[in-house]
Amino acid sequence: MSKALQIRGYFVTGTDTGVGKTLVSAAMILKLQELGLKTCGFKPVVAGMSFRNGQPFSDDLETLLLSSHHSSPHLTADQICPYHLIDPAAPHLVAKKTHIELDLEKIQAAYQILRSNHQAIIVEGAGGFLVPLSDTTSIADFANLIQLPIILVVGIKLGCINHALLTVEAIQKRGLNLAGWVSNQIEPSSEYLRMNIDYLSKILVNDYQTPIIGNIPYMGHLMHNTYSVRDLNFASTYLDASLLIY
Repeated sequence: MSKALQIRGYFVTGTDTGVGKTLVSAAMILKLQELGLKTCGFKPVVAGMSFRNGQPFSDDLETLLLSSHHSSPHLTADQICPYHLIDPAAPHLVAKKTHIELDLEKIQAAYQILRSNHQAIIVEGAGGFLVPLSDTTSIADFANLIQLPIILVVGIKLGCINHALLTVEAIQKRGLNLAGWVSNQIEPSSEYLRMNIDYLSKILVNDYQTPIIGNIPYMGHLMHNTYSVRDLNFASTYLDASLLIY
């Protein structure tokens, strides 16, 4: 078996909500598929859905399915995400309001079903790394359960250095493997934003042995839409496939 075929997948987290986790996750799915791996996406919970023809749908799940269907054309939103919450708020708050229990065992069971049918899984977290699922559990607990290497998506904006370093500290505190990070330019480029990327690239390698996997340029016209295959392929060209092999 080649080194590439030993990849089990990654857990993709972010410095905040809206920093591009879905874009990066879907682009990573395509990148691993290019390496010959049967790969799909998974999301423990989605909070915030729209309605299409009277039926709820999620842009995040539509995007993950778009990339996953290259390997598994019959996957459904229910299979890649066990909890679909309508309101756009922290998952534990929506769950409490609607009397739903976000159960880690149910989430893990759904993940394991996909695990048994795919060579690699890209798991996209919900919001930031420490987003609660209940009063006693969080997204970080699920990351700890499945023990995939973690990719941190940093939305490049004012304040991102602090957000990135706090997230890195939280990941390392749990003894998890932070395999790399992706810079996603969610605002038009400027000198100071480029300096943020340079600073993070230096400190994350020197102090945390965490390389930059890719630097995705500003795609602002797509920030609030489901991405097309062309968009995902464009983003994937900015990811270094050699750094995704372990």
